Amino acid sequence: MKQKLYTFPLIVAFVAISLPLLLGFVKKDVPPNLVGMVINNKKAELSFNSWFSGSYQLEAEDYNNDHWVF
Repeated sequence: MKQKLYTFPLIVAFVAISLPLLLGFVKKDVPPNLVGMVINNKKAELSFNSWFSGSYQLEAEDYNNDHWVF
C-alpha cells in the first residue's frame, strides 16, 4: 500500500511560502516605494549669525547623530 506523498496542507504551505517569490517576478516593472530617513552629508557652517541664532547647534547635532554611533 502506497502512502500519499502530497497532502492538501503540504500543498497550501508550499504555495504560501513560494508566493512572495513568485510575486517578485510578476511585479518587475513597478518601481520600489523607498520612503525613509534622509541623511544630510553637509557639515554645519560656523558663522557669527548661525552661532548666535542657535542654528549651528541644531545642524551640528543633526550631523553628529547621523554620522556617529555614540
